[in-house]
Amino acid sequence: MDLTQLANLGEFIGGVAVLATLVYLAVQVRSNTRSTDFLVEQGVIAQFNQVNAQLVENREVANVFRRGNEDPGSLDPDERIQFDLLMQEYMNVHHMIFDLGSKGIISKRFLEATLQEIRMSRDLPGLQNAMRGRAFYYSPDFCALFGIEERSGHRLGETPL
Repeated sequence: MDLTQLANLGEFIGGVAVLATLVYLAVQVRSNTRSTDFLVEQGVIAQFNQVNAQLVENREVANVFRRGNEDPGSLDPDERIQFDLLMQEYMNVHHMIFDLGSKGIISKRFLEATLQEIRMSRDLPGLQNAMRGRAFYYSPDFCALFGIEERSGHRLGETPL
């Protein structure tokens, strides 16, 4: 074997090594992306559980949440602030899921379950009031799920006119 043939063989082996390295890196990146997506989804679920825990662990908070959704006018000023903040926290999690789902970061199954939950509750008077009052926090596409086109707002505890 002369020097030219050895050089060609070395170049070929180097090319195969580069290709193998690229395949390995692609597999690792894909695996890492799946792991990251899973961790993001788990973090969102943990936030959802925190909001729900407030309702489960505190009967008064659950009562304010229920009454606020059914008839926001039945809440006193302090309860109204409590309801507004609880709804904002609740909707922040929904918005995050919507946003992450739109970007393909969380599973379609998780996004669809959230959209179904929104469809089932979007006509509640308290939720409508809360969304109208805090719509400026959320994307226009998210607000459209609630039939809200104008993104204005009000201060905590106020009922929009």
